[in-house]
Amino acid sequence: MCVSNDLTTDQRLHKVCTSLLHHGYEPKLVGRKLSNSLPIKKKYETHRLHILFNKGFLFYAFLNIQLFFWLLFQRADFFVANDLDTLPAVKIASWIKRKNYLIDLHELFPEVPEIQSKPKVKKFWLWVEATFLPKSPRVITVCKSIADYLMAKYDVNISVVRNIPLKQDKSQEPKKESIPKILLYQGAVNLGRGINLMIDTLEFLPDFELWIIGNGDEYDTLKKYTSTKEYTQNVQFLGRKTPEELKKISPKAGLGLSWEENLGLNYYFALPNKLFDYIQAEIPVLTSDFPEMKNIVETYLIGETIHKRTPEEIAQQIRKIIESREYYQSLVENCRKAQEHLTWEMEFKNYLALLPPCR
Repeated sequence: MCVSNDLTTDQRLHKVCTSLLHHGYEPKLVGRKLSNSLPIKKKYETHRLHILFNKGFLFYAFLNIQLFFWLLFQRADFFVANDLDTLPAVKIASWIKRKNYLIDLHELFPEVPEIQSKPKVKKFWLWVEATFLPKSPRVITVCKSIADYLMAKYDVNISVVRNIPLKQDKSQEPKKESIPKILLYQGAVNLGRGINLMIDTLEFLPDFELWIIGNGDEYDTLKKYTSTKEYTQNVQFLGRKTPEELKKISPKAGLGLSWEENLGLNYYFALPNKLFDYIQAEIPVLTSDFPEMKNIVETYLIGETIHKRTPEEIAQQIRKIIESREYYQSLVENCRKAQEHLTWEMEFKNYLALLPPCR
C-alpha cells in the first residue's frame, strides 16, 4: 500500500489497512518520513522512506525511484498505488514482478488548486495520468463525478469507494442540551478551502466561534490574517488532531463547514472526508454548492449549501440554521438516519471486490 504522506493522519489508508486485516489480508503501508513525523502504532506493518527532498519535482522523482527499488525487494502478492504520485513506481514494479495492482485515486491530482497557475507542473501530472492510467485493470476513486470524468477521458473502468468513516457507537454519548454557536472546519488548511471567507463571516456573527482543526500551507498566513481582526479571539486554531481526538472535539460544534472554492475540477468535484465526519458527529453542515456535496446534503437533508458567497449573506444563513431550533433538530435527526447508510463497512465491499481472493 503506497502513499506519499507520512502515514500519521491518513484516515482512509488506516481504514483500508484495518479492514484488510479483518478480512485475512496482511497489508503493509509505506509512506515517507518527515523530521516531525509522529510515531506510528498500528496493528498492520508500516514503513517510511527517507526522501532527500520535501517538495517539488525532486521530491516526487526521488519518491518514485526509492519506492520502485524498495518494492522490487518486497514479498507481496498485490500492490496498491494511492494517487498519481506513487503510480509510476507501483505500475513499473508490478510489471517487472508480474503482480497485479490497484490504483486508488483520492483526488483529481492535475486539478488541485496549487498547480493551476503552474502550467508546466500541471502538464507533467497530466502526462503521468495519460501514461499510466489508461487500460489499468483495477481503478477506484472517491466520488462518481471524478470517476465519470476520467472514464470519459481514458479507456479505463473506475469503481467508486467514498471515504466514509467507520460506524461509531453513540450509545454512551450525551445529547446536546443547547445548540452550540461554534462553527467547525476540519481538514487541510490549504489554498481554496474557503477559510478566509469563514473568518470574514465572523464579523457578522459576533456571538459565534470558529474552530479550525488541521494544518497546511496556509496555516501561518491565516493566523496572521485573523490577528488583524477585532474579533480575533473568536477564531481558534487547534492544529492537527488525531482521529481519536477529533471524535471528542467535533460533536461539541454546532455547524460543520466545507466551503471549497471553484479553483479547478478537483475542488468542484470534491466529496470531502470532513462532510462524512460531520454526519457521524451529528453536526448539520453548510457546504459549497458543488455537485457531490450538494447531492449528499439534499439526499439526506443534513444541512444546506451556500446561497451567496458573501460574509453577510452567509452569516444570515448560519443564524437561520442555528437559531431555528425545530429546524436544527430535524437536521440533527437526519444526520443520525444518514449514519445507517453512510458507513465504511458498507463502502469497503466495493474495494474488496477488486482484490484477489485472500489465500
